[in-house]
Amino acid sequence: MNSDRRDFLQKAGLLVAGASLLDIARSSTALAQEPGKDDEPKDKQPSQKEIDAAAKGEWIAVLGKVKDLNEKEPVLVKAVFLDSLGNEQGDEKIFVRWVKINEDTGRWIIKGATCTHLKCTIEFTPGADRFVCPCHGSEYDLEGEVLKRPSRKPLKDYSEHSFEDGGMLKLRRNS
Repeated sequence: MNSDRRDFLQKAGLLVAGASLLDIARSSTALAQEPGKDDEPKDKQPSQKEIDAAAKGEWIAVLGKVKDLNEKEPVLVKAVFLDSLGNEQGDEKIFVRWVKINEDTGRWIIKGATCTHLKCTIEFTPGADRFVCPCHGSEYDLEGEVLKRPSRKPLKDYSEHSFEDGGMLKLRRNS
């Protein structure tokens, strides 16, 4: 066998082996991307219950861990509301505070952090135990009631819509 023919056969063999390896690599990549029996399909369709709940506009925001929010002073958090399908439906800054009623019980007080005068974000003043609007000076007490004008309306109250779930404080809101 001459040297040209030997070189040709070696190169052809290498080419066939390379093509086979490429096919194997493609097949294993495709298998890795396919969901297995125990995996949930990537294109899972929402159930009718989930679609109905999303249509009703029932939105949930996770406000944080109960143990982190369980302080005497209000904590400012950003509530990001998600529908039952996980789609973001808006957000709002709110103040969260735990009020102890007796040795064993208490309640969450959740107030909007938006001034009812011209929609500026209010700030909590710890020494005075009040919320103050930096834009025009409106003041609110810890329950959200107006102490000083120009604002005439109390802060938005979300307290009745809060609930604890798995150590997290959550807020339910309808659209």
